[in-house]
Order: sequence, then C-alpha cells, then structure tokens
Amino acid sequence: MAASRKNLVMAGVALSVALAVICGVYIFQSSLQRPRLPVLGQVKPFTFTDAQNKKLAAQDLYRNVWIAGAFSTPCVNGCNAMMKNMASLSRTFEQVTAVKLVAVTLSPVRDTPQVLSEFSGRYVQGKGNWFFVGGRREEVDEFVQRQLRLDLDATGAFSPTLALVDRSGYIRGYYDGTVTAEVNQLFLDASALLKERF
Repeated sequence: MAASRKNLVMAGVALSVALAVICGVYIFQSSLQRPRLPVLGQVKPFTFTDAQNKKLAAQDLYRNVWIAGAFSTPCVNGCNAMMKNMASLSRTFEQVTAVKLVAVTLSPVRDTPQVLSEFSGRYVQGKGNWFFVGGRREEVDEFVQRQLRLDLDATGAFSPTLALVDRSGYIRGYYDGTVTAEVNQLFLDASALLKERF
C-alpha cells in the first residue's frame, strides 16, 4: 500500500515537472516570436513595362514577398541614397528567389525602357530580383499614390518611402528608404513574412 502511494506521488511529481518544462518552453518560444505585421492595404492588379521592355504584372509577383519604391531619373541626393539601400537589399536577398524588388519611375514618358536599362546598371549587377518599371502616367500615379500610398518628396521626383508587400499582395509595412536603421528593419520584416503562411 505504501509502495503504491509512493509511486503515485512520484508520478505526480514527474507529471508536474513535465508540465512545468512544457510551459517553460512554450513561454520561451512565445517570447521569441515577433508579432505579426499589420495589414495596411492591398495592391490591385497592374501591368507595367520593365527595363527589358517586358511586361511585369501583379500576378508575376504573387507568392513572392516584394519591396516597392518610386523614383525618377536623374536620381540624386535622397533618391540615390534610397536606391543604394534597395541595391543592398537586392544583394542580401539575391539567393532568396521568393523576394523581389520593384522600382517604379514617376516620369514614365522620359524614363523609357532604354533609359531604365541604362539607369538600372548603376545599381544592379546581374541580379534577377529587381525590376525597374514604368507605365502610363495615370497608371503610375494610381499605383504609387493610391495603392501603395507612398508619400513623394517636396520635388515630387521620388518617394523616400519603401513599401513591403506580402505573398498575397497585402501591404505590411512602410520604411524610410534613406535611413539605414529602417532598411535593416525592412530586411527583418521581409524575412519574417517569408515564414508566414499565405
């Protein structure tokens, strides 16, 4: 009788220890998990022309995490700083096929595919994950200002803001593309989106 009571006590202790360990592991893992990024909008279907004079549509980016920015040539000062940071992201994600970058020109009449091709060579060295695109002015304005909701600088020549879009076309974050710390956060958030189910 004493032996069976002792066994019950030991089993109870073992169960308590096991539950404590499981709870501890759960709490530890929960503390490591980052909160989900908010949904800030959704990108509607679009079709633009890239620097190789090929079409790039929203559906081509589906199932990819992508980063969008807006610029125009000549790209100087803050615009150049943003493009250099996008180039850094392009290099960082070079081996990650599910991450793309899209740079939309705000001057589609001047920035023809040929101009975009020459311009992209300043930042891209054989990377296939970064698209420089243009389209009809009204389509560009709709995409940049009403869908992505990127704020333009005082000159209207570029937007310092980069938008992070998830695999389902939802905007999940905005970052100042001219500030290194924010671009680093963008990298972390894009990496987190790669792990999300969609």
